[in-house]
Amino acid sequence: MTPLEILTQYRLSRPGAKLRDVSLLLRQLRGRDLVYCMNPRDVCGRIYWLTVKGMRVHSLAFGPHVCSWPDRIDWNMYCYVARGKVRRHALCEVCKLWQRNPHGTSAAQIRKSLRDRSYSCNLNVVIRALKELRQKKLLASHAPEKGPYQQLYVPTQMGEAIAGQMNALVTGTAIERRP
Repeated sequence: MTPLEILTQYRLSRPGAKLRDVSLLLRQLRGRDLVYCMNPRDVCGRIYWLTVKGMRVHSLAFGPHVCSWPDRIDWNMYCYVARGKVRRHALCEVCKLWQRNPHGTSAAQIRKSLRDRSYSCNLNVVIRALKELRQKKLLASHAPEKGPYQQLYVPTQMGEAIAGQMNALVTGTAIERRP
């Protein structure tokens, strides 16, 4: 989990918590060998997970329910998406809209859906984020057979897995996987 995702979960029990509180706690937990940082050289978008010792302590304190490390995710790509706010929102939105429209979603539809969710951004910014995600092979695109020319975006399996993991960590629910 990134510190921001940890903060989101932490605020459920302490509404006034700040990101600096989470950073301090993570530093202390790393010092006691309870968490492990997957990418310590990155300045932002660091990923933390429980060590074996951390899982034992967690199960003693809170019960046996500890999430294991999801191995179907490329964590370098996860960090890349997590570092970009627009990339993160665009990828998750493509996956949500893909559930309703398996043929794909245009950049304008993605922007409109983001705006409806109170995250307004410029269409050019959304298009750039979609191109970046397509270059990293997290999204695939194609042109519709008829109608106006515009790219339609659908998630790849890796993009879908990353969006599902982000959604599960932030909201506690995962996006349904395709059959």
